[in-house]
Amino acid sequence: MKYSAFQFIFLFPIVCILPFIYSDKTVDVTLIPQFFFVSVVLLITIVFLILFQNKKHLLFYNNFLFYSLVIYLLVSCASFFAAINKTESVFEIIKTGLFTCIVFIGCCVLYNDRQSKATLVQLFIISSLGLSIVGICQYFNIAFIDIPGNLIPHGTLGNRNVYVSALFLLLPFSIHGFLYPGNLWWKISALVSVLLCLFIICIGGMRATLLALIVVILF
Repeated sequence: MKYSAFQFIFLFPIVCILPFIYSDKTVDVTLIPQFFFVSVVLLITIVFLILFQNKKHLLFYNNFLFYSLVIYLLVSCASFFAAINKTESVFEIIKTGLFTCIVFIGCCVLYNDRQSKATLVQLFIISSLGLSIVGICQYFNIAFIDIPGNLIPHGTLGNRNVYVSALFLLLPFSIHGFLYPGNLWWKISALVSVLLCLFIICIGGMRATLLALIVVILF
C-alpha cells in the first residue's frame, strides 16, 4: 500500500466526512454519532498501520507534542478517582483518548510525508466549502432546514456557536491554499471558501468570533 492511500484512509474521513455526521435519534445531535465514526476510522487506520505501513512512519513518539498528549491523557484518567459523577468522567476520558489518537496518527502522517500537508489543506478547503454551502442554504431557507440544531445557520454541527467557530478555524487553511503556489482550480476553490466562510461568520453574529476576526485582520 502506498502512503497516499493511508492519507485517504485517515485524513479524508476525519476532515471531509466527520463534520457532516449527525443524527436526530440521539440526545446530542453530533457528539455520539461523530464519536462512533471516529472510533471506526481509528480502528481501520490502526489495522492498516500494523499490516501495511513501514514502522518508520510511526516514529513520532520522540516529539514533545506526543509526551504532552500522553500526560494530558494520564491526568484525565487520574481525575476519574476524584470525580463526583463517574459516568461523565469516563465519557470525558474517552473523548480525551480519541483526541489523543487522532492527533498522534495525524502528526505521524504529516511528520513523515510533506505531500500530506498539501493534501490536508485541500481537504480542509473541501470541508469548509461544504459546511459553508450548508449554512448558506439554511440561512436563505433553500435546503438543509431539517437538520436539527438551535439557531440558523448551524450547518451540520447542531449549534451555531460551534458551527461559526469551526468555520473560523478552517479559514486559515483556505487562505493558505489561496496565497501559496498551486493548482489554479484549488486557488479558486480556496478563494470561494474564504468568501463563504467570512459571509457565514458575519451573518452568524457571534461576537467572540467577530472580535477574533477583527484582531487577526488588525494584527
